[in-house]
Amino acid sequence: MIPPARGIARQSLSQPTLSMQIKALEDRLGAPLVERSRAHVRIPPNGAEIARRARAILIEI
Repeated sequence: MIPPARGIARQSLSQPTLSMQIKALEDRLGAPLVERSRAHVRIPPNGAEIARRARAILIEI
């Protein structure tokens, strides 16, 4: 698990901006990409698979 603030700091985004972008993508895909708690964010198996596929596409372009 990655503490939310640490992941956000690495991306130079504000927490509300990142949360809104993730939520919009989840709505569009119809699947949760992260599981959130007060202290941590966990990537479930479907989120990890989507991330893997997205990385592969980005490598190809």
